[in-house]
Amino acid sequence: MTLARATSSDKPPAAPETYRYTSVPGTQPDERAKENMFMSFGSANGRVMLSSRTLGRDSLQTVAITLTPQGEVVSATLESATPPGGKVIRQSRIRQENGAVDVDVTRGQTSKTRSIIVPQGQKFAVDASLLYLMRQFPFDTGEEWRVFMADFSGQSVTVSVSNQGTELVTVPAGIFMCYRMEVRVSVAFLKATITYWLTKSSPHFLVKHIGKKGPFTKTYTTVLDSIDYAIPSVTQ
Repeated sequence: MTLARATSSDKPPAAPETYRYTSVPGTQPDERAKENMFMSFGSANGRVMLSSRTLGRDSLQTVAITLTPQGEVVSATLESATPPGGKVIRQSRIRQENGAVDVDVTRGQTSKTRSIIVPQGQKFAVDASLLYLMRQFPFDTGEEWRVFMADFSGQSVTVSVSNQGTELVTVPAGIFMCYRMEVRVSVAFLKATITYWLTKSSPHFLVKHIGKKGPFTKTYTTVLDSIDYAIPSVTQ
């Protein structure tokens, strides 16, 4: 058995990319706590459109993020509801322009707005937009990024992003040669390392994740179940 390795010159597919993942919180898998996530990347009017739907036993979360081709967040929305198609629990909207970020959160009849300023010289990410931003990472240079991350509640933190080498990763979707990307959160109240395995070949999509889905969430293990276009994994 040999690996089919795409080169760095391979082009991403022209059609939208769609991935299916399974996430399980904690170190002891519990089928009742399993979440299924569908994530898509597309483009429209010169923007990158990222969307995801995460379905748990008691919740359905829908996220839509608009980015520039360089990975800069323009806007993002989140809706949390009880499935299927049940009561909306929370709605959030994020807008960013020239480093000024507004986060609007609505729960029931209560709404609030929080304003945040992105520190000068830092990149900005919201939720899964970090996955698209990391596609632009200079993987083989030893460089480290400082990224200012915000979530849909208006919480924010600066993290460091670095490449820790390559590893062969096996998931239900196949076997992939990946970059091991580490995202480190280090503040007085929170110290954590979040690990993402991204394919070494373009478009550097997510294969596996261990850690928090964001700086302020539970710890999860996430694996790639399937993709909707042909990316080489293993050939006989």
